[in-house]
Amino acid sequence: MSERIFKPQIHEKLLFLLFDNVRYKVAFGGRGGGKSYSFADAALAKLLSEKMTITACRELKTTIHDSIHALLKERIAYHGLDDVIKATDCGFKCSNGSILNYKHLHNNVTEVKGLHGTKICWLFEGEPTTKESWEILNPTIRLPGSEIWIEFNPDDPDGFVYRKFVVDFGNFGYTEVPGDTHCVHIDYLDNSLCSEELIRQAEECRRNRPDDYRHIWLGEPSTVGSRVYPQFDPKVHVRDYNLDKLKNTANFFMGQDPATVYYPFAVWIARIQKGEKEFDYWIYNEFPTLDMMGGKYFHEIRTERVCSLTLKQRATMFRVLDNTIDRSYNWLDIKARAIDTRFVKASGAASTTLKTRGLIQTMSDPGNGGMRFETPPESRIDTQRDTIRELLEYNADLGVVAGFNEPHLYVAAHCYNVIDAFTHHRVSRQTKAEDPGRKDPIDAVRITMALMEEYQHTKPSAGQVVVPEVDRVDELRRRWLNN
Repeated sequence: MSERIFKPQIHEKLLFLLFDNVRYKVAFGGRGGGKSYSFADAALAKLLSEKMTITACRELKTTIHDSIHALLKERIAYHGLDDVIKATDCGFKCSNGSILNYKHLHNNVTEVKGLHGTKICWLFEGEPTTKESWEILNPTIRLPGSEIWIEFNPDDPDGFVYRKFVVDFGNFGYTEVPGDTHCVHIDYLDNSLCSEELIRQAEECRRNRPDDYRHIWLGEPSTVGSRVYPQFDPKVHVRDYNLDKLKNTANFFMGQDPATVYYPFAVWIARIQKGEKEFDYWIYNEFPTLDMMGGKYFHEIRTERVCSLTLKQRATMFRVLDNTIDRSYNWLDIKARAIDTRFVKASGAASTTLKTRGLIQTMSDPGNGGMRFETPPESRIDTQRDTIRELLEYNADLGVVAGFNEPHLYVAAHCYNVIDAFTHHRVSRQTKAEDPGRKDPIDAVRITMALMEEYQHTKPSAGQVVVPEVDRVDELRRRWLNN
């Protein structure tokens, strides 16, 4: 009966949903392409063709009922299938025993891992799906011949789904991804059923707001929410130097973006003289490290992991990180240390609270490690975004040519948090301000760079640097080297 009464409306570019024998079936593009209707009708056709379970997923729970459920109810009513497909509290049930249910992915490990009986998993509007959610979901859908369907409108050019199925394959919708994936681009220009009203809206947008047109209607990632440092490329800007050879010529600085309860973030930067007034800058250490945080990036723990280190222990670890790299201990001379001046707005006060000048005074006390920090002017810190962008610049078309076409800012390969922040730090789509999630490592870099401008480059003094007022340095050094 279902074959006689049900004629699914599926865009010809998406017929592979019914007929191709591949694991991943992906469609991306802009508004008006008919992706959602085609995926919904294909899902209904599968449900009616044989007894199976289809699970429709979204990253967040709050949007499921108003999106997937509403869409499917509309399509069931449109095709007159109300008598054979009934709505339930958590999805739909067919007269042949097939089931379509819903699951959200975010922080829902137990329920997601229970989807092993799912034949088709449909990621509805899959743009927000995270790498963490995918790594739980993908191996869970494991029935023989099981499939994962994904449809989405790209938003973030670094979004996990977009990078995995489009960028990393070099597939921008015009070629089929080889192997177990079929991925197509589709927009309103491909859709013969697109309404005159939608076409009118698209053309108006094309004339008056071309950037919005490319994003909304053609399905290109949004330019709002763009990377703060798009010049940064780990293949180019991650470089290691020989620290022992640098210690007699480079100047070394340290800076931290402080915190009262959670961990501060600190970086160490070597300023390497290349010419009379030309320098390379090398971020050679960071705190805290991934090892210290149990393999978690700083953006994952920045508002969760309380820092239990005393100021003296913190100063001790900072001095270890002043020097230790590549399983050696270099006894470098740190020229100066910086801290965010906004954190110490009451700079002239004699307060003992950690929220004002008291932090600097307290840390400089010998009983707390004797570590002195300076506060670069706010205006100078703010200008460092442009300075950093300029230092990252090189002509990518020509390729890196030493001494001719190369950037001047590098990061050591073990500074995972700094590399992650440079790669993924973005402008928030909601506020159009910098997203706070990965801001702290970059803030520490900006604070340190601002301080460096106040110091002329000098030849380091000869001899071993004395580390006063610090106990347990040898113990911490051994622990660090054994990691």
